[in-house]
Amino acid sequence: MLISFELENWRSFRDKSTLNLVASREKQHSNRLPFIEKYKLKLLPTTAIYGGNASGKSNFFSAFRFAQTLVLEGIPLKSPIPVLPFRLDSDLEKLPTRFKFVIVVSTGQGVDTINQDECYEYSFAVSRSHVIEERLIWIKSTAEKILFARKEGEKTVFDSSIRNDENLYRILDSTRDNQLFLTNAANQNIEKYKTDKLIQVYRWFERLTLICPDRQVSTLAFWNRRQKDELHPLEHILSKMGTGITRLDFEDVDKMASPFPHGFIETALKPIPDGTSVLVTYFKRRYLLQRNSDAVSIKQLISFHASADSKRKTIRFDLADDSDGTIRVIDLLPCFLTAIEQNTGVYIIDELDRSLHTLLVRRLLEYYLSSCSHVSRSQIIFTTHDVMQMDQELLRRDEMCVTDRKNDGSTELIPFSSYRDIRKDKSVRTSYLHGQLGGVPNLPLNDLFSFQ
Repeated sequence: MLISFELENWRSFRDKSTLNLVASREKQHSNRLPFIEKYKLKLLPTTAIYGGNASGKSNFFSAFRFAQTLVLEGIPLKSPIPVLPFRLDSDLEKLPTRFKFVIVVSTGQGVDTINQDECYEYSFAVSRSHVIEERLIWIKSTAEKILFARKEGEKTVFDSSIRNDENLYRILDSTRDNQLFLTNAANQNIEKYKTDKLIQVYRWFERLTLICPDRQVSTLAFWNRRQKDELHPLEHILSKMGTGITRLDFEDVDKMASPFPHGFIETALKPIPDGTSVLVTYFKRRYLLQRNSDAVSIKQLISFHASADSKRKTIRFDLADDSDGTIRVIDLLPCFLTAIEQNTGVYIIDELDRSLHTLLVRRLLEYYLSSCSHVSRSQIIFTTHDVMQMDQELLRRDEMCVTDRKNDGSTELIPFSSYRDIRKDKSVRTSYLHGQLGGVPNLPLNDLFSFQ
């Protein structure tokens, strides 16, 4: 789970901004708050991020994508780090970009997670040329231990519990200037006890799931185990929604007739372990790719619709023939189903309401939140413009925040719980639309079209 995420000097986020998922003291919907027993900590199962166009919502999402890619895949030898600092201030372009994750790593599931949760703080600062700082802290219930602290121009420090592990020093010596130590340690496949905590933090980034309309590859665990006979939950919901779909299936695709350009499959499968499937988007179609040793299988996801005549029961559709809303539901539903079934993982969705009716978005959120409890270990964080979900009957005040663009062009992240005048019986939506909470577009309607 995610306790907090802090970023600084990333795109429109000039100053330090923090997404805090620690629950406030308010009592509303308290029955669905995950409780970390060892730390006496209540966390939020969801957060909605609102804001006007160009206010920074997608920049916030891209920060997660950049950090995850840097941790899991790293940067090729002698390549620059594709960092994107705040560009409207020339001084800041020369300063590092900083990220800090405070996370909960759960080693069990459901009630078994109690007393098996561990908290860590992982942070790093990077420029285009190299890693400037990197630090991993193990947060115990009564104290903190700096497992390692790496800083430009200084000697890397290891905690006494792992200081005698010669593997770590060998890994440190082989870590490039443009590479994170955590990445290199995990790629060395060291499974010894002394480095186990490093691997656990790396695995947390592996399980972090990002979903956005323009993302080509989905590594959702849903697709790892779903084959022809196991798509029933998705089929059932799509049928009940009135999409016309009665069945989903996978069709084998001949590799010689692959629609992908040269190198596409290798790039998509590069960070994926053997035996793991990924769902790839290509020209509105969805393909399931899986690598086993040197063999690669390709399957296309297709839909079947009920026929209007008596000659055929169903008619085969490419997903490209289905509506944008239907395709969006097929992309999103596995996220919600996985969060509920596995009861673990952090899922971050950009533009949740894209191509979806507001009542459907509401139902998805209600469906997920109804499954949350004190033993839950999953979270769904999303950006949206859908103000119909800005409702305290659905979300707590601390589960809603807004990105607001300031006069200097920088983005500020503001939780609604910071406004003391928002009572439990007050309409948050009305206050937001009237501009009292920030994050709405500045539209001078009287002279907006004065060029005519």
